[in-house]
Amino acid sequence: MINRDIEKLVEDTINSFEAVKRAEPQSFLFTRVMASIKNPLHAGNTWTRMGAFISRPGIAVAGVVTILLLNTAIYLISTGNPDDAVVTTIHSTARDEFATATMYDLENTEP
Repeated sequence: MINRDIEKLVEDTINSFEAVKRAEPQSFLFTRVMASIKNPLHAGNTWTRMGAFISRPGIAVAGVVTILLLNTAIYLISTGNPDDAVVTTIHSTARDEFATATMYDLENTEP
C-alpha cells in the first residue's frame, strides 16, 4: 500500500516535468550585460564607478601598503622618546592647577 503511494508520487513528479520549457531572458538583458562589460567605469552611479576603481588589483594593493606604512610610522613615532611624555605631563599638570574642581577641593574628613 505504501509502496504504491510512493510510486504514484514519483509518477506525478515525472509527469509534472512534461510541461517544463527552458527559461529565456528578456531581449534587453544581453545588450545591457554587454554594455556594462565593454564600459565598466561609465555604468551605474558614482558609488559603482568608485567601487570598480578601488577593486582593481593595483589600486587595492597600493591602498593596503599605504595603510600598513601609516600604521608603522604612527607606531614608531608614538614609541619614540619617553622624555616627551614627561614634558607633556608637566604641561598638563600646570594647566590643571587652575581648574576649579580638583581632588584637593574635597572636604577633609579627618579631625
